[in-house]
Amino acid sequence: GELRYDKKEFKKGRRVVHKNIGKGILFLILTVLILIIVYNKIIIQTSIYTDENEQEILYNPLIGYAVSADYPDAVGENTLVYIGMTWSDIEPQEGVYDFTTLINENQAQEYASQGKHAVFRLLCDVPGQEEHMDIPQWLYEKTRDGTFYDTSYGKGYSPNYANPDLIEAHGKVLQKIAEVFEEVRPGFLSYVQLGSLGHWGEWHVKSGEGIVPIPEEAVCMQYVDQYVEAFPNVQLMMRRPFLGVKEYGLGVYNDMTGEAEDTNEWLEWLNDGGVYTEPAKAHTLYAIPDFYKKAAVGGEFTSARSWEELLVTDMDTTKSLIRQSHMSFIGPKVPHALEAPQYQQEAAVIRELLGYKLGISKAAVKRNRLSGIWDIAVTWNNQGIAPMYEDWAVYLYFYDEEGRFMEKHLLDMNLSDIMPDMNLKVQWSGQLSDDVAKIRVGIEDPMTGEAAVTLNNAGQDKYVTIYSSNY
Repeated sequence: GELRYDKKEFKKGRRVVHKNIGKGILFLILTVLILIIVYNKIIIQTSIYTDENEQEILYNPLIGYAVSADYPDAVGENTLVYIGMTWSDIEPQEGVYDFTTLINENQAQEYASQGKHAVFRLLCDVPGQEEHMDIPQWLYEKTRDGTFYDTSYGKGYSPNYANPDLIEAHGKVLQKIAEVFEEVRPGFLSYVQLGSLGHWGEWHVKSGEGIVPIPEEAVCMQYVDQYVEAFPNVQLMMRRPFLGVKEYGLGVYNDMTGEAEDTNEWLEWLNDGGVYTEPAKAHTLYAIPDFYKKAAVGGEFTSARSWEELLVTDMDTTKSLIRQSHMSFIGPKVPHALEAPQYQQEAAVIRELLGYKLGISKAAVKRNRLSGIWDIAVTWNNQGIAPMYEDWAVYLYFYDEEGRFMEKHLLDMNLSDIMPDMNLKVQWSGQLSDDVAKIRVGIEDPMTGEAAVTLNNAGQDKYVTIYSSNY
């Protein structure tokens, strides 16, 4: 037979083939899309948690008011206690130490058991109404080169801080103080203000009235080195941005909080540097414009102004100065309920302003039903005026449908990285049991081993539920 080529029929057949191929491709695409939808809806389970972070938080660890520890009725719910002690109270005889006051009168053990933390300052000269000394008698007998004074500050004795015997003994007493705080409970002591030198431990004396001045920088650095050696795991703070702040990255404190002129001068030192002319030889004040990003800021309210002025008449100025200073705590002079009962509403406003305010703005939880792998992303923010300087452990806690705790896993993050007005996204991935029905997040205080930070999440507390199979 003869093979004939029918062009018309060929084209018709080709159209049929193309039509069938098109249908096949469309069917394949639809099948893939259906599989993806089924996979994402059934195999991959996704849950999103969001929050506006607008909770009122008045008490959190390491921030707020540091009330005098020997005034328990005033401490109340505040999480910080302030312990200021004179050297004469600690070492009545050379090498013989008495910590009865620290332990008993300041109720250190009780506060530690409550999860509170301490601020400490060693004092060598506290002006008073009567002639006295705040260094031990035996040390005075050994040195005898300071100055008894009677000034507008009051009466007292200002040692010669350049005396080598005093410096050597000072290093020893610091080591003993550090040991005692560790014995109370590791982690209880959170802040140490480098007092020791000057009236009230503020590194200044009325040298113009005949008092032996603060030593030159090199001598003062011996005291700083002693503090750094004695308290390696504690936040150290200085009154001004001296060399020790620059060399060791120390924090600072302002004992004139609320006084605009003095605080603005202090802020100028921090931001621009300067020269401190009062010592025997002028000290350089070093500019550290990002001071609050690495180390904490503390201090106490000025005694030069009334509570009415600080908290009512000039409240906006007070808040502005605190914000500019990025303060984490104020104490021991604070408007607590026993000293300023009529200003407690205003006192609460200041308390909430201080320090960090960490919260979770978003959390995405994905669960693969086939592999058992969970992928969790948590977005943190900080609506406070300072970071949290301690990198406490942050955990994911897992529970079953009955609410029973199953296990916990550490989030790989540093809380100190979360600056004010900053977001930080942290991810975790791992295989979990099918019985997991609830996931919560918490920040644990290493001193207590329990979640201790109230997070800035509505309706939550020290734990934030970011996933529940019930919703």
